[in-house]
Amino acid sequence: MVDLPPPCAGLWADGTGAKDAQMATFYVSTTGDDTADGLTLGSAFATLEQARAAMATSAGADTALVRGGTYQLQTPLVLGAADNGSNFAAFNGEAAVLRGGTALTSWIKGPGGIWTAPLAQADLHMLTLDGVQQTEARFPNQVPDDPVKGGWLSAGNPPPGADPRSTLRHDPADLAAAQIDPGMKVQLFTDATWSSATQTVQSVDKVRGIITFVEQADFDLGTHTRFFVQDGAVHLDQPGEWFFDPASQSVHFKAPPGFDGTGVVAAGDHSIVEILGAQDVGLSGFTFSDAATSGFNAGFAEAAVVIQGSSGVVISGNSFVNLAQGVLLTQGSSGNLVDDNLFRHLWSSAVFADYGTNATTITNNDIRWVTELFAGNGAIQLSETYGDLVAHNLIRDVPRMGILTLNFDPGLVSGNHVIEFNTVLHSMQQTTDGGAIYTWSGADRSHMGSLYRNNLIVDAYGLEVRADGIFAPGPEYSNGIYLDDFTSDSQVYGNLIEGSVRGGIYLHGGSRNQVFDNIVLGSKDIGIQMFEIGEAMVGNDIHHNIVAAAYAPFGNTVELNPAFVSPGTLHDNFYWNPGGGSTRFSYGTFAAWQAAGFDVASLIFQGALFVDPASGDYHLRPGVVPMLNGFAPLPLDQMNTF
Repeated sequence: MVDLPPPCAGLWADGTGAKDAQMATFYVSTTGDDTADGLTLGSAFATLEQARAAMATSAGADTALVRGGTYQLQTPLVLGAADNGSNFAAFNGEAAVLRGGTALTSWIKGPGGIWTAPLAQADLHMLTLDGVQQTEARFPNQVPDDPVKGGWLSAGNPPPGADPRSTLRHDPADLAAAQIDPGMKVQLFTDATWSSATQTVQSVDKVRGIITFVEQADFDLGTHTRFFVQDGAVHLDQPGEWFFDPASQSVHFKAPPGFDGTGVVAAGDHSIVEILGAQDVGLSGFTFSDAATSGFNAGFAEAAVVIQGSSGVVISGNSFVNLAQGVLLTQGSSGNLVDDNLFRHLWSSAVFADYGTNATTITNNDIRWVTELFAGNGAIQLSETYGDLVAHNLIRDVPRMGILTLNFDPGLVSGNHVIEFNTVLHSMQQTTDGGAIYTWSGADRSHMGSLYRNNLIVDAYGLEVRADGIFAPGPEYSNGIYLDDFTSDSQVYGNLIEGSVRGGIYLHGGSRNQVFDNIVLGSKDIGIQMFEIGEAMVGNDIHHNIVAAAYAPFGNTVELNPAFVSPGTLHDNFYWNPGGGSTRFSYGTFAAWQAAGFDVASLIFQGALFVDPASGDYHLRPGVVPMLNGFAPLPLDQMNTF
């Protein structure tokens, strides 16, 4: 395990909820009473708000233990400077659920199997039945057996002169069938398949098949854009679909067979806990659920837990399920810990550290099925932050990046992260041009380099959607570790990358990066790639890596443009070619490659290197290490976290 910082002042160590015998402990129960004193299990409060108020006004009181049950929060629990040192924890491991939504019970069954219930809410973005998200009414219908590739319409290029980011064109017959109208929503992936978004329809020209949106998308909409139409009672035709009518303040639900009017929760449109300008606050043992908003689509304003301008906060041992976003850190937050949490079925990131934050520790979290609606984000995202530790996290089954760092503003300090001992499985499942671990620097040449070490990456897929609407594995720039757009001064070492559709490690325009002691296997096209952005890539050093030969047509084990990369950049590498075929490089054969001055002292191996690669055992066979002069074996037993 990675060494963690010492516990913050607000985190107790003895499991009783009390840091100090002199300090009081309050209790909360679903059968409690807010007029009681809250100091015993028999006199517990009914709400977390009352416990917070008591803790803020009672000298030294700093702990609230919450009994099992569901606590519905119609507004966020807000913790500020008056709550410094306070801790909230589930009592004795009991299942305490903090719900941001409303249980719907007053159902009336109508014609066609449509049930209706009142909901006094401005809008509704998520509905769950027995903890499973239901589908907002849409056209075309979702394909349950193939939700990634099925149920989409395919766009064409916008007409000349139209704004390519707010105009979408398609077959007029399909748009007529969709019965699309202004004010409805459209879910789409942008043309480059870099992001997905929710757009509001401003106008529709059904004769020419043109939709104009109120908002601009992040990227152009064109021949690779796939979309479906939401928001309309007319589309309520499949079991499990729902529609919210704000005019009548009612939810309409085409319930699945066996529905008895119970188990439905309408997600709230607010965060559940907001920690604003506080220090040493702890949250542990809770399940956060049913809070979904569209606010993060235009600024990432909400999450289950928002940490703003705070330090020493500990978010540990919680579950985050059916939410817009998990934990959001923003605006000057520093030195906070997000550890040992479970994240499932989130529309955006599990943990998002936004600009102005630093020294966040994100460790030991189990993350799966996140960024399901807003795929452009990373499961863990560091955006204009610095000095963060991301370690020992398990990230699985995500549409795009597992770990994403962004450095786009030269006026903000960013970088200097340590990203280590993470396992990222099955990333890039719905997009292309990205990576399991991805960093982008753009115009920010002042960003600090980071360490990417001892990570296990399997199956960075990459999904390409062709102009004819056919889905295929997307070879275009889907990599295991991808240092994009001038990312420089970083170290990439000790990583095991297996089965990337495009390539293992990709350096795009960066300089002074060190890439060594990595194992790159099973890449479809390229093992290691360097691609310039109009200027020489200087000072990079790529050595002592084990890279399997690429056999795909036109695939190269190493690919680069020699006009921008000096021959001495690569040396002392080990290329594994168990199949015995031709090992291709940018110059063709290995002999031609070395004759051009690249990979001095590098070798090709055809024998067995690993104990049992077919079973995923990549320990080096006895006797191999001396042959790989200078290669440092990976700490594989510490890297496998699944």
